Amino acid sequence: MLAEESYGIQLTMFELIWLFALYSLMGWILESSYNSYRHHKFINSGFLFGPFCPIYGVGFILITFFITPLQNNLFLFFIGAFAVTTILEYLTSLALEILFHTQWWDYSKEFLNIDGRICLRFSLYWAFLALFVIKFIHPQIVFLSNFLSDKLGSVGIIIVVSYFLIDLTITTISLYGLKHFFEALNLIHEKVDQEAEDLLFKKLRKPYLKLLKSFPDLKSKRYQIDKVQQRIRS
Repeated sequence: MLAEESYGIQLTMFELIWLFALYSLMGWILESSYNSYRHHKFINSGFLFGPFCPIYGVGFILITFFITPLQNNLFLFFIGAFAVTTILEYLTSLALEILFHTQWWDYSKEFLNIDGRICLRFSLYWAFLALFVIKFIHPQIVFLSNFLSDKLGSVGIIIVVSYFLIDLTITTISLYGLKHFFEALNLIHEKVDQEAEDLLFKKLRKPYLKLLKSFPDLKSKRYQIDKVQQRIRS
């Protein structure tokens, strides 16, 4: 289904969707494995409830479009991948904080970080990962996908797009619901009403718990997230 040109920058809409889904899935596997190892328990990473981390899909699509043409010059490719992934991570963190008043990951303890949103170590990781994927994994994805028939590929695209739209809708509703939960907790705390606080926590919905558990480093200057994390761990 994916043409050889997809190794460069000529991609059809179908090819873009397949690449986005595949790299989002691989990103979820990588992110969940890393966080599960770091916290010694399974963590379903990412905002979506299914096994996908869209930031990886977006990142590799951008790299495929803008950086892959530089692949014959490893130095320029590495610098380009470093820049693209770093900017994407920073802007994603900033947008989430503006929308929900929360910081979903925190690199403030890392060497050479900017506002805790990005840091040198992880930016280098993303650049090396991009180099490895484009050189060794992407060509195999292109090769294997050529065996898919157009009809099978079209059915798959419909399923993937439908799933993402449903999951994204549920996730967005849950994110705003979690924001309202934090706001209610702030009001209760100001009134020092322990009974109301206990009742509020009893109504903490499972989608909110999933989001909280997926981002154990979640922080906020406005909300009492530390208290929430302590309550759900107890």
